[in-house]
Amino acid sequence: MPRPVTPDESRKLLLQAKRTVTRDGIKIGNRTYVSHRIREFKNRHTGIKGQGRRWPVYYNPYEPSRVWLYDHTVEKDPARSPWVPFDFKCQHLIRDSWTQYLWEKAADLVADLVGREGGEEEIARAVDNLLARARRGPSPTSTSVKPVAAFVPQPLEIAETPANPYAGITRAEPGSVTPAPSLNVDAKDLFPGRRAALPAAVPEPAAPPTSPGRPRPPRRRPAPAGAHSLGGSAGDIFRELAADPSERPAPRPHQDPPPPSQDPQET
Repeated sequence: MPRPVTPDESRKLLLQAKRTVTRDGIKIGNRTYVSHRIREFKNRHTGIKGQGRRWPVYYNPYEPSRVWLYDHTVEKDPARSPWVPFDFKCQHLIRDSWTQYLWEKAADLVADLVGREGGEEEIARAVDNLLARARRGPSPTSTSVKPVAAFVPQPLEIAETPANPYAGITRAEPGSVTPAPSLNVDAKDLFPGRRAALPAAVPEPAAPPTSPGRPRPPRRRPAPAGAHSLGGSAGDIFRELAADPSERPAPRPHQDPPPPSQDPQET
């Protein structure tokens, strides 16, 4: 089950460096860390083969003012903690909290100013100066460079006013819209030249009266009277028009002509 991490376990997640404890303390980067227990670990062997006098030191780059040396020799002693704190010896020169990133920026400023790598005290004072300037904010009398305005395109100068295609058209009101007129052409005249004259319409026989208890039979659509009839559905009509005229059967007249004579003398 998840549980909160103890301070000892959280320190194991920090960055680790192997360092030898000298009479001056522990050196990490260009900073020196000291403790009142320096004599216990000065030039002392760790007891681990291949590690020599280099002790594991854990540090946090977001709070580099303190580091922890881990003493594995007292892990099983409940009365003693294996974590030994070492503090930055010039911490008294920095009044606010700082980070490794700010320390590196201050070191670059000192190097540009004096022309060499600065010492710990010089960089610590530069860090404090940067923090003080950030705390005060920009000076009201300082002339800061204004940001460049974003590019704004100039409008094009058009000599002629574009014509409005909707000019002169009144807005239609729902009550004033009139329906479109119905088709004033017969259906047989929609395609002139493509359709022969239609035969006279035959009146449909009157349907016999149905009794009240008997259901009325469904009305069927009359069959087309010919190849050019409009009696079928819309799909049949346009399918007939799209077909090749050579493939369509020729219209059959009402009366077949007499067969030709077989006697050559008659012809």
